[in-house]
Amino acid sequence: CLVAFAVNWISFLFIAWPLHTEKYYDFTGMLTFLACDFFSILYNRVPWNIENIRSVVLFCMVWVWTLRLGLFLFKRITAKHGGKDARFDELRNNFPRFAVAWTLQAVWGYFCTMPLFIVNQIDNASVHRGDVANVTVLDIVGWSLWVFGWGFEVLADRQKTVFKNDENNRGKFCNVGLWSISRHPNYFGEIMLWIGIFVSSCSVLKNAGWTAVLSPLYTILLLVFVSGVPMAERAAMKKYGNLEAYQRYVREVSVLVPLPCCW
Repeated sequence: CLVAFAVNWISFLFIAWPLHTEKYYDFTGMLTFLACDFFSILYNRVPWNIENIRSVVLFCMVWVWTLRLGLFLFKRITAKHGGKDARFDELRNNFPRFAVAWTLQAVWGYFCTMPLFIVNQIDNASVHRGDVANVTVLDIVGWSLWVFGWGFEVLADRQKTVFKNDENNRGKFCNVGLWSISRHPNYFGEIMLWIGIFVSSCSVLKNAGWTAVLSPLYTILLLVFVSGVPMAERAAMKKYGNLEAYQRYVREVSVLVPLPCCW
């Protein structure tokens, strides 16, 4: 927990607030997840062997997801948005409100990595079951969900990037590929991969260890009700709401789940 807060508060106090910039917000988020993941392995002295393959796989999954998304977002805000993010227009010059944004990112990083902290407590019998096979059915299901979710998110980001980079699509909204069956396929993929990590961790959870469920729950809360879908929907409606094609798109395409008649 302290690791997540330290990374964000240092970045906020020494870079973001003095320069009144959110340019390094997502980059700091990337460092937060990497630091939490790495600290969890080192602090619990988890051996990298077949007996702890679950910890090793989850460690690698978080690093792969974090590096890919963090660098993608940092490149986007640097190359295409001049270091500005419209979400921070009313925050960057207000110390308490700006600080809250960075603090919430620390909370997000901590909650999301809770399954790793518990899985890696291999000697703590109060939260970690010891009589478990190296790989269980829950691991296979969880890892499969992660692969599916990560692939879904990567493909969604790639399709939108290609669409936006095409001069013929200037002023148009993205409704191709995965975006034709979900208005926010990237968020759907992210939710699925964190559910996958939690499912894998269920192999060893016990007692208070079940608080690891806060990882997917917090992700869903954040993306569906706070900063993900709501903000993206408002921005899209403001930009494209006057277009009949977009109004039809909103009526016919699910908000999140890529299935007909789903939300």
